Amino acid sequence: MTPKQRILKVINNQKPDRVPWSPLMGYNYINAQNEQIRQLGIIRLWKKLKIDIVDRETVSAYGTKSKNVKVKTLVNGKQINISEEEKTWQAEVPLTMFLLYKYRDPSVKKIEKYFETPIGTLKSGYVNVPLSKTVFQNEYFIKTKDDIRILKYMYENLEYIENYQEIKDKEKEIGDDGIVAAGAPGSPAIELIEEYMGLEKFLMFLFDYPDEVKSLMGIMLQKNLEAYKIAAKSDVPLIVVWEDTGTGLYSPKIFNEYIATALAAYTNIAHNYGKKIYVHSCGLLKDILDSLVATGIDGIMDMTPVPIGNIGFLEARERIGNKIVLTGGLDANVMTAKNKDLIEEKLSTLLAQMKPYGNFILGSGDSVPANTPIDNLEFIYELVNKYGKY
Repeated sequence: MTPKQRILKVINNQKPDRVPWSPLMGYNYINAQNEQIRQLGIIRLWKKLKIDIVDRETVSAYGTKSKNVKVKTLVNGKQINISEEEKTWQAEVPLTMFLLYKYRDPSVKKIEKYFETPIGTLKSGYVNVPLSKTVFQNEYFIKTKDDIRILKYMYENLEYIENYQEIKDKEKEIGDDGIVAAGAPGSPAIELIEEYMGLEKFLMFLFDYPDEVKSLMGIMLQKNLEAYKIAAKSDVPLIVVWEDTGTGLYSPKIFNEYIATALAAYTNIAHNYGKKIYVHSCGLLKDILDSLVATGIDGIMDMTPVPIGNIGFLEARERIGNKIVLTGGLDANVMTAKNKDLIEEKLSTLLAQMKPYGNFILGSGDSVPANTPIDNLEFIYELVNKYGKY
């Protein structure tokens, strides 16, 4: 059975020849490696490691264009030219700032983004931390009540456009080694928390200015639904919602009121076009698991077990049964372990618990850490072949 056949079997709730092995290992991982590995490119690296590819990070089914928003990007105080930002302010946000290798150069100390509109300017800041091999946001765009109005204006003037050729190119490159999944926006709440406001500001503004924040989220949701319709009309079999679900960021009440409703709307669109939809849920799920499943999603992607998460895979399965596909299971402590016996013990136990249910994809709990040794990834593949056959 090819990796593509194996993945398709699972997402259609059928048992393949063995449990697929598909960690979340994209640009965050490869950008932290040596030049030889970076030169391979992410897809060739996946193939080299014999991963059952679910490409949910390198391609999207849509692009964006906007009007009346001028973007300025400064690196170490000096403005740089980014041609894509002439078409859309979303060229490097949301989320992609952290994935771009150019900002991880040791000479880069800080990055600043300015969104200039006819009704005001928003500014965000980022710092490069070579020790951790990543970029962190240290200043958010929304700082005042009036900034909410500016971001709302920017979304109102945002247009989504089809980008199916890129999907076709990736499908050709991956071939029988896996599938392309269309990545799509998370809920407006998670986008505000992670990109535009930060957690503290989001919670405070939701309390202080509820009408303004809810109105902004309404416009963001309307635009996100446009993106989902484009993704759902593409040829991909699976849509992945980049949500980072978990009560480490908000209460179950906020999840049920603002996030579950968005996920249900996304799911409805996906199902209307015959697509499966998984939610990237790498956080604390114990108190919202039932509500998450009730949105109608088909799978939880990159789920993190205890001790980093707060619910084990077996406990989750016993609660929700065979309703949805679970993926993930190997947390950072296991992925980076020097003790191969520990890796084998954790993996063999997890597979023994999950195989009776069938609809399981072994992967990483959230992203594969940057310091995960290549030989650990090769060893995991050997273990999957040893313990993962049905």
